[in-house]
Amino acid sequence: MIRGAIEQVTHNRITGWIWSPDVDLAGRTVLAFLDMACIGAGKVDGFRGDLKAAGLGSGRAGFSFDLTYRNPAEAPRVVVKLEGSDAVLIQGGSRV
Repeated sequence: MIRGAIEQVTHNRITGWIWSPDVDLAGRTVLAFLDMACIGAGKVDGFRGDLKAAGLGSGRAGFSFDLTYRNPAEAPRVVVKLEGSDAVLIQGGSRV
C-alpha cells in the first residue's frame, strides 16, 4: 500500500509526500505528469515532522521539485507517479 498527497502545485513547483509501510521510499524518484508529458522529477527526501508524529516511518517522505509547463490554468491536472511503479497521486478534488 502506498499513501501520499500532492499538497501544492504552482506554475513552477510541486510539493507533497509519499510513504509505504512495506518499502522505504526515501531516495526514490517521483515524476510529475500533465497528461502524458513528464513536466518534472524529484526525490523523496524531505523530512516531515508531521508524518513522523503520525507514525509514518522516519518522516522522510516529502518531495518538492520544479515543474515546467506553459499554462498555469492546467495545474489542477498535474499528477505524481512513483518511478518504476503504477502508483499515482492525484490532487484533492480531481475527477478521475
